[in-house]
Amino acid sequence: MPFEPFERYSPYGTPQDVAEFLSPYIDAGCSAFNVIPCAADDESAIAAVDELRQLLIDVRHPDMLSMRSEPR
Repeated sequence: MPFEPFERYSPYGTPQDVAEFLSPYIDAGCSAFNVIPCAADDESAIAAVDELRQLLIDVRHPDMLSMRSEPR
């Protein structure tokens, strides 16, 4: 089955792309998302989800930068 029928409901791309897709849901009050990353390996997937988390914290609580992960 082609992806196009589901494209408008499925965030994909870079963590920034996914954060932009999810931002309206945050604005509407959503506070939790189930994310299933697709990446070349587990380490890349975890890094991408962490980046997404940090971007969404910035969208939801720009004053809560202390919640951001420290660089490794």
